[in-house]
Amino acid sequence: DPNFHESFMVTITFAFTVVVLEMFIGVGLALMLERPILGMSVFRTIFILPMMIAPIVVGLVWRYMYNPQFGIFNKTLKKWGFEPIPWLSSPDWALPSVIIADIWQWTPFMMLILLAGLQGQPVDILEASHVDGASAWQTFRYITLPTIFPAVGAASLIVFAYTFGAFEVPFLLGRTYPMTLPVWAYKNYSDIDLLARPEGIATGIVIALVVMLAVVLAQMLTKAARKRGVIL
Repeated sequence: DPNFHESFMVTITFAFTVVVLEMFIGVGLALMLERPILGMSVFRTIFILPMMIAPIVVGLVWRYMYNPQFGIFNKTLKKWGFEPIPWLSSPDWALPSVIIADIWQWTPFMMLILLAGLQGQPVDILEASHVDGASAWQTFRYITLPTIFPAVGAASLIVFAYTFGAFEVPFLLGRTYPMTLPVWAYKNYSDIDLLARPEGIATGIVIALVVMLAVVLAQMLTKAARKRGVIL
């Protein structure tokens, strides 16, 4: 089925793009919030609030903000003299719109995992690097990054597993395009028994296998992180 293959590729693109962007943003936020600055605990609380919201609520809120007539994004663009963007109705903008909403909600999860990884850095080695005159980039490249690498890998796989099987936000924001695999399965088999069609069985197996594989690899990386003293 060409529609199945198209939805599968859309799902892979969606998941990989979300993981990569959330990883870079999460690393930056973790490095920023890891510093012992007054009031930093308040900022940490604010940053993790999006992941506490139910995905269906996130989808509805972002759908309202993407509204072509009274959404906040197009209102702002018109105010600045730009043309409004068909966020959800254009094939060129629909997938990026879903990606932006997912990043807003789940980057805090990546940030929390990486914060735990940063707290497992060897203090004596960090102090020695400062004494030896290592720059901030050298410290990050040769000490921080190797320390948090298992945490980065585990968090990325967990996010990938969730994103690959995500339904609420892609369904509410991408009803016509893009159709991720769970949305495609729902639209094609919601009115019949999913297990009564071989295509439905194949879709369920593919989603389950990809999610299970990502979870198993995440557990392996979590064990590796714990051996390095990183508490996850």
